[in-house]
Amino acid sequence: MRDVSLNPARPREADTVTRAAAPLSWLDDPANAARLVTLSAGALRAVLAPDIGGALAAF
Repeated sequence: MRDVSLNPARPREADTVTRAAAPLSWLDDPANAARLVTLSAGALRAVLAPDIGGALAAF
């Protein structure tokens, strides 16, 4: 799988230590849940964040 987005989704500004330790942990934040779209097919899962960049992975 590779990221083909020209404008990848970016987390809200947080402290740099937190972002370095868990760069995708913001996807699990309940405050962001209403803004995320999840597409799944079998074991594959793509999480889109349309209002904050819209990253999409191609597989």
